[in-house]
Parts: sequence; C-alpha cells; structure tokens
Amino acid sequence: MTSTSPFDLMIRDARYSGTNLDNLESIHQILNESRLAKKPILFVNSYTCYLAARRIEYGTVLQESICLLDGKPLARIVNRWAESSVFQTRGVDFFSRAIEFFAVAARNQILFGSTNTRCEEISEKLSNITGRGIGYICPPFQNLNEFRFHSIAESINALKPEIVWVALGTPKQDFVARELAKLVDASVVAVGAAFDFYSNPREESPIWMRRIYLEWLFRLFKEPRRLGKRYLIGNPGFIWQYFKWVGTKSRSKS
Repeated sequence: MTSTSPFDLMIRDARYSGTNLDNLESIHQILNESRLAKKPILFVNSYTCYLAARRIEYGTVLQESICLLDGKPLARIVNRWAESSVFQTRGVDFFSRAIEFFAVAARNQILFGSTNTRCEEISEKLSNITGRGIGYICPPFQNLNEFRFHSIAESINALKPEIVWVALGTPKQDFVARELAKLVDASVVAVGAAFDFYSNPREESPIWMRRIYLEWLFRLFKEPRRLGKRYLIGNPGFIWQYFKWVGTKSRSKS
C-alpha cells in the first residue's frame, strides 16, 4: 500500500466528522462500521499528522483506519479543503458519552491498556453513574513487537465485548488497535489520554483554552517532560508538513 498524505486521509474521512457527535446515533453508526469493516477508530490531531508524514508505516496505519478529527487546527484545515463541513471530535468527549451510553444500554465493553488502578477508577465511576461497571485487560509494558496479538484477541473475544477501548499512548496504541480490529468481533477505538481525563476531569484543560487553540499549552505545562517533544517539535513540524502539502497540491493544479 502506498503512503498517502495524512491531510488527504483526513479529507477522505471527513464524512465521519461531518455530524456533531453529541448525537449518540451517529456514534453508534461509526462504531458499527468500524466493527464490520475490521478497522479501528483513531482520533487524529496535529502530532498524529506530523508522525504519519514522517513515518510511512504509521501513515499506513491511518490509511487502514477510520479517522476522526481530534485536533481543532486540523478540523479547521479539513473544513477548508473538504466538500462538507466537519466538527472537531475530541477523543475524551467521544469516550465519555459512548462508554456511559453503552453501559446504560447494558452493552458489553472492555478497557484495554493503562493501569489496573486507572481502570478500576473508571469502572467505579461508571458504576456510580450508570449502575454498571466495566471489565478491563491491562497488559504489562512492552514494545510493539512483543505483543502476542492472537493470544490477546482470544482473551478479548472470550469476554464477548461490543467495544474495546484502547489506551496505550500514541503512536503505539494505534498500531495495536489496527491489529486487534482484524482479530476481534468488536469495534476497537484508540482513545489515548481519555482514560485519565474521564477518571480525573481536573486534569483537563479549561474550556476557554480549548476555544483559543491552547489546550496543548495546558497539557505541556502539566507534563513538560513527557509532552515536550510532542508539542515543541511536533507543532512546528505539523505546520511545515501542512505548507508542504499545500505546495504539492498547488503544483499539481498548475
């Protein structure tokens, strides 16, 4: 499979972000398509695009996935180039609404990744809100090539979930989600830090910072060592990749 620009991929998948996903029926439709197509759902932002433009194998993961627009700048870009309007879809908002909706509906779902403590916090919170907790599998920390996907898929399928929520950090979780989506009879959704934000909303940026594109600055201040490279290198890299892509499109039209 040849590599495609992440910006072209976001335009390709613009229809998935073409409705405000406050509508639970829209969430259900996307999850169902993910399961039937054996494709994971990924939440793409500026850093994701930067990595995909630099690493062919990661770009291929995006190509083989259903991509939702997590980043506000990226949503603005796609709005300019796509044929229809799109909305930003934050992974944590999608996760929070869907996990509670499916818990109330008594639909089976599991968490995959993070830590036992974090997953227990999510299950307890979900139980307090909906009266129904959630199961989870927390694999030990390991490199991507150490995952035994067929064995993991057997463990997941034994639990018979309809949704598998994956949180292992970007980009590892996206590779893992792609492999699991091929092997399990469920929708597989990579939601990154949504586990942390759902269990502890105080860690989220204020709404006013999100509105003016400064959510990244809040997160950088909270975790400078872990996120420094992502934002201080990734953000300028994303801008550079975008202008390169625009230049390529301009040359192709001339």
